[in-house]
Amino acid sequence: MTIKKYKIHPGIGIARLGNSEEEYFIGPEVPDPNFIPPKGNYRDGSNKIRRQGCRFRIYEYTYEDESSTEPQTVQEIDYETAEITWHVHIANCKSFVDSDVDANKVPNDPGEKSIQAKSSGRVEIFGSIFEQDVQLGTLIIEEDRKGPLVVLGGFGRSSCKNPASCPKPEKIRNKEWYDDVSDGSVKATISIGGDNVPDENIEPAWVVVGVPAYAAPIINIVTLDDVAYDIAVEKEWISRPDKPSFLHDIYPVLRRTSEMGWVNSSARSWHGSGSSYDFLSVSKFPELSDPNEDSSYREQVLGSMRNPIVRGGRNMPSLAGGLTVTKYQYEQFQKWSKGNFQDDWPPGQKPWDSTGLFDDLSETEKLDRAGLWSAVGGSFKPGMEVGDIIKDSNIYKEPFRLNPDKVKPGDLTKTLSTPWQADFIIRCREWWWPAARPGSVTNNGTDFYKWVPTKWIAEKTVDNWCQLGFIKKKDNGEDNSPSFIEEERLVDESAPAC
Repeated sequence: MTIKKYKIHPGIGIARLGNSEEEYFIGPEVPDPNFIPPKGNYRDGSNKIRRQGCRFRIYEYTYEDESSTEPQTVQEIDYETAEITWHVHIANCKSFVDSDVDANKVPNDPGEKSIQAKSSGRVEIFGSIFEQDVQLGTLIIEEDRKGPLVVLGGFGRSSCKNPASCPKPEKIRNKEWYDDVSDGSVKATISIGGDNVPDENIEPAWVVVGVPAYAAPIINIVTLDDVAYDIAVEKEWISRPDKPSFLHDIYPVLRRTSEMGWVNSSARSWHGSGSSYDFLSVSKFPELSDPNEDSSYREQVLGSMRNPIVRGGRNMPSLAGGLTVTKYQYEQFQKWSKGNFQDDWPPGQKPWDSTGLFDDLSETEKLDRAGLWSAVGGSFKPGMEVGDIIKDSNIYKEPFRLNPDKVKPGDLTKTLSTPWQADFIIRCREWWWPAARPGSVTNNGTDFYKWVPTKWIAEKTVDNWCQLGFIKKKDNGEDNSPSFIEEERLVDESAPAC
């Protein structure tokens, strides 16, 4: 007897803040370093930042019997084949009223909100904090689709218990402040042919509302996808390969490290064009990608890396917070340094060309990993999209999916800075998460300047975060590596506050 089970994908989705009340766009649904929003801009016609939404879908998995582990078929279902009601419960648990952060939390928890898949409408999610109404998000069923759910987050708004006399946000976590970051569960009830699908046969998902993707093409050296993958290997849900793949295991880290130079001066010095550790150099790339080449350069690279296992090694990546690659990644680099890796780089492909990087993933795997791949995987001090709870293997149910019995709405974001803008100016500055909060940038490919103006203080960032620009990829021809330049910048005394 065949068994049918249902899963919501992505397992962990990423939405992002924006101050536009009129427009939004859907974030990447395939891991893609070349992703740009539809229309090409992050801003709407009024120069406000569009919110990035996350689209959730339901897939039906058919198994031969209860003991089967591999599905016979996997297909998306919609409101033409099933009655679907979506249920979303997001919350913000970051605010507190004195210095004892854990004991004095003041949550903004609106409770669960629902929307029918056939409704082609929207539900606004309003909560309250310090007796003030604060919108955390919006649920949308788009008219041109048959029932997937779009979750939007908040508008980037931050304030305090007494708006007329806010204390200066001088710390990472500032008492009596709040913002509209959130995270929480995405569930569904399903009825097919009049029969209700048991809740235990429907795997829920999770949504995280993060900061705007200011430097989306610059992928963090370690991503949330890498963290979740490491945990899946640790729990033996994913097996270790005998030989690492250069294309899938090694190349992504090398590429990210070199491209980090477009938003960080230290990375530019060590890994920029013409440097000794420019991993995208056409002349040096064969020594990295071909296991038959002399291993000395690969061994130099390994010797420069921080060791996550014994906390030794040197200082690559040269970023604050002690960021290291994951244990799985480091193990693969150890094998790679000795020439024990797959020779799978496509012949003739340029070092900066990522073609084929995700061809081995299924449709649902791409959905599960796209958002995580674009999010920061460390350091979690306190973190960018989520806190260090994401490294706890006990909160996962399967690869890239949380166990809803182990986490509650607001848990993933509750240890982040309050307000979220405080971390942009107080802690991270040049050296922490340049893939999310750039340090130095360029608008012409050669001349660099500080992305956050030196004169800005925390209050200025709270008021004017929407004036900062976005990093976009600029192709320089097939024989030259691309540039990553800042556009849509509004930083000016005459620009409107957020």
